[in-house]
Amino acid sequence: MNATNDVCVAVIYYSATGTTHEMAKAAADGAEKAGAQTRLRRVPELAPQEAIEANEDWAEHLEQVSDVPEATLDDLEWADGVLFGTPTRFGNVAAQLKQFIDTTGGLWQSGKLTDKVFGGFVTTGTSTAATRARC
Repeated sequence: MNATNDVCVAVIYYSATGTTHEMAKAAADGAEKAGAQTRLRRVPELAPQEAIEANEDWAEHLEQVSDVPEATLDDLEWADGVLFGTPTRFGNVAAQLKQFIDTTGGLWQSGKLTDKVFGGFVTTGTSTAATRARC
């Protein structure tokens, strides 16, 4: 089944140093190649500036993506399908993406998220061997 220009896909992500950003770009590019209209959006950074500045890769990445618009609730209303992307943080969603998702309650309650397709992707830097439980 091929998408048409009538299909709108929002790719909304959080990325500190760029890995999840690259995956988000690839997802948006793939949706465009399939014929969809797309919006690539990053969620706002919540970390203190001093934490960002202490990590050269983090600070550099934020500068590199300064032209990527921040996600808004309008992006969710506009989209027929939404892909959320996040690095894992102790096996969970990054706080920055979770905070954005937590703002969507009004859209959900008013039915504005009905009949939309949602999906997600994650990145992690932890090897499987390092996360195995030891008895």
